[in-house]
Amino acid sequence: MGILPFFVLACVVVWRWGRRLFGEWGALAAVFLFTNTPPVLAHAGVATMDMAVGAGVCSALYAFTRWLEEPDWKRSILFGVGLALALLAKFSSILVVRVCLLTLVLL
Repeated sequence: MGILPFFVLACVVVWRWGRRLFGEWGALAAVFLFTNTPPVLAHAGVATMDMAVGAGVCSALYAFTRWLEEPDWKRSILFGVGLALALLAKFSSILVVRVCLLTLVLL
């Protein structure tokens, strides 16, 4: 039960990001594919911190892409919260976040 809020958070982030990029049907397809991926289902069903890391990294990356479009305090704080969630869940996530942020900046 302790990991399910992170699963829901990850689904919300996937929905919002998909809706922003592809509209309502694209968001529905993205959440459907995300929730039916075997690694996501596996990590959402066991008591490890991997789902928390996934939710934190996804929320930090989404907040960062929003911040790149329009930098303001609200988006900066949301990026910090997502980054803190990922880092507090597992310190090795800083490596993943660095690579993903660099990729987003280059794109």
